[in-house]
Amino acid sequence: MSKSIDEIIKKKSPIIFLFGQEEFLIGEALEKLINSYFPNKKNTYDFDLLDGGEIDERTIVERCSSFPMMSEKRLVVVKNSEKLFTGRSKKADKNSSLAKYLSSPSDFSTLVFVAFIDTFSGIGAGLAGKNKAKFEKMIEQAKYPYNILLKNYDWIEFPKLYDNQIITWIRERFKIYGKQISQEAANLLFALTSGELRDIANEVEKICLFVGDSKEITLDDISKVTGNRRTNNVFELQKAIGVKNIALANEILFNMLATERQEMLIITMLTRYFIAIWKVQELLQKTKDSKEIADAIGVNSYFIKDYIEPAKIYSNKATENAIISLCEADFELKSSGGNNILTLQNLIEKIINYN
Repeated sequence: MSKSIDEIIKKKSPIIFLFGQEEFLIGEALEKLINSYFPNKKNTYDFDLLDGGEIDERTIVERCSSFPMMSEKRLVVVKNSEKLFTGRSKKADKNSSLAKYLSSPSDFSTLVFVAFIDTFSGIGAGLAGKNKAKFEKMIEQAKYPYNILLKNYDWIEFPKLYDNQIITWIRERFKIYGKQISQEAANLLFALTSGELRDIANEVEKICLFVGDSKEITLDDISKVTGNRRTNNVFELQKAIGVKNIALANEILFNMLATERQEMLIITMLTRYFIAIWKVQELLQKTKDSKEIADAIGVNSYFIKDYIEPAKIYSNKATENAIISLCEADFELKSSGGNNILTLQNLIEKIINYN
């Protein structure tokens, strides 16, 4: 087992096994490995990309046994390798050409198996934890050729990331670009995307391009680049509430909750929104400069109109009522098993219809 693809690249391992459920992470690691062999992307005479669903073991051995023409080593990658080995047992294949090659790989080739499987889920972390013996037994009992790959060669598992892990991954992703993002902003980005790593990675790249030299990623940066992709999102909801359009607000609310649970995100963002409006109401008594107001509340000037207009529509007491109502709804959502949509619909009515 290796901790990272960088570690494997440095070791120049003859056989590598990349597997797991996070296809995007596996793909990134594989691309990095290929680029380490062929950095200029021109000399690919010594690179073979094979599909496990379309080849046999003999083909793999033949490619690995071919001397490189223009490189130090030949690189042979077998994607979808799980299709090649499905249903096979140790006994039936122990004398196959590939089994013999795995016992004595050539020193002029690197063979990479890529498999999108959950068969060994958690094995990477398990071998480093308290239940190490359990996962060692898993390796011993694994079918051919996984038993050989896991026991004798370098491998990395890319297990499925759960929601809390994805938030951490998002923050680490921004660090690659030299950016910092708060937990709250990372939560928002996750909520506004499909939750798939590839989708999130694309958004991270776009956001970094959008902010330019800025080192901090804000909630408003997320909303500008990602939030506006969707008609039914928390930003459109707060805008509808801000101009007291109850019909539109309820429509957006229903559509948001029809596909995924976003109750606490809605409460969090609306609370932040009305606290900002309350601050704008105070600032408007001192200045009419929208940029000055935007800087004071920490909002991108592009969005400040979405705060100034509601600050004029809502009275100070109405804004105070909105914040109190949000606190009450937050408590109700966390303490009861009632109808969440009804709770939020009642919240919107309390906020908009307050006199």
